[in-house]
Amino acid sequence: MAGADIDDAPGLPPQASPEPPAPRPGPGRRRGPVKITVNLLARVMDKLEEITDWTGESKTDAINRAIQLYGLYQDAVRKGETFRLVSADGTQRDVHIL
Repeated sequence: MAGADIDDAPGLPPQASPEPPAPRPGPGRRRGPVKITVNLLARVMDKLEEITDWTGESKTDAINRAIQLYGLYQDAVRKGETFRLVSADGTQRDVHIL
């Protein structure tokens, strides 16, 4: 059997090709919730509690919404657009997150 490949050896099962590694999830590819730990400033935690008391939603939901809104803001800024609030009386003010 000199020179024979082990895959060709009689009596042995064929060897499976190794599976390529699964692609790492990137933006928009995660399928389920991901648990993280964050350190919030006291004033931010106070605001989070105020928001959840007012809306009745969970802290998780409020944080998810805040991140989505921040994403919209960042997209606008990246495109050179202005992120603006318009009050009920029509007064407008630009939003700048520092």
